[in-house]
Amino acid sequence: GRATPDGCADPYAWLASDGEYRLCCTGGDLPLWKGRGIDANSKFQPAGVLLGGSKPEWAQSGHRWAPENVELASGANLAIFSAPAPSDGKHRIGWVVSKDNPESGHWTVYPPTSLD
Repeated sequence: GRATPDGCADPYAWLASDGEYRLCCTGGDLPLWKGRGIDANSKFQPAGVLLGGSKPEWAQSGHRWAPENVELASGANLAIFSAPAPSDGKHRIGWVVSKDNPESGHWTVYPPTSLD
């Protein structure tokens, strides 16, 4: 069986502080899934999308790749992903923060420019 019904390209999984696993995938606003475990029988349920809020120019493209997330001791979540730059289409690394929890659309604090 599949962990998600739609598949998940370039998945990143982590155990959130609420005791549930999260899985985020490449593409669009970075699909987000929730599950209770990670093993051969695990099934993840749709949980919305990681990205929310008003995105700056560097993060406008829906062609986002290779998301990862770090849950900080403060409860904030820092997500890092690649996206093509509007100026030349080259992939750039960007980040976004959720100040309070790893729920759909809570990652809303973006820097004005990508990291590189």
